[in-house]
Amino acid sequence: MTITTRLIILLAIPLLILVGLGFFVRAELKKIETSSRAVEETRIQSLSLLGNISRTYAEMRVSLRIHLTTDDPAEQARYLPVYQAQQQNLIRLLNQYADSLVSDDKDRRLMDEYRNLTSNYITQSQQAILFAANGRRPEGVALLNGSMKQIGERVSDVSNEWIQYNEDLGTAAG
Repeated sequence: MTITTRLIILLAIPLLILVGLGFFVRAELKKIETSSRAVEETRIQSLSLLGNISRTYAEMRVSLRIHLTTDDPAEQARYLPVYQAQQQNLIRLLNQYADSLVSDDKDRRLMDEYRNLTSNYITQSQQAILFAANGRRPEGVALLNGSMKQIGERVSDVSNEWIQYNEDLGTAAG
């Protein structure tokens, strides 16, 4: 083997190694990009669903308030089924989130706290509706403006924390 051949081999081997490393790094970066895009899209879905959950809960509260505070029997009759449909939609949305979008223990804790608070709100709302149906509407309104209002405020705080947490997860993934 001549010196020229040896020099060519000594130059070719590092170049081949660099080309191989380049392909390897490119493949790994593609995997990372695909993985981070999937996580980011999941967080976008989470935030979208959290927005729907918050909106549905707010609409549910408004419908209940109208049902309990209006003097018009036709309005009362109109808003009770609306409230009940929103209640079922809220439960469906929370189940959808629980089934496919919970990302970690903190996310699950926030979801469970939200779910427990809204369940408590729904239980008390059924009591308020019974009061109104039995001619004791002032007691139902008092419940609405008392402990149910406090639950609603706590739900709002948990909702804000839950949404912020998912925004932070999405930002980190991006």
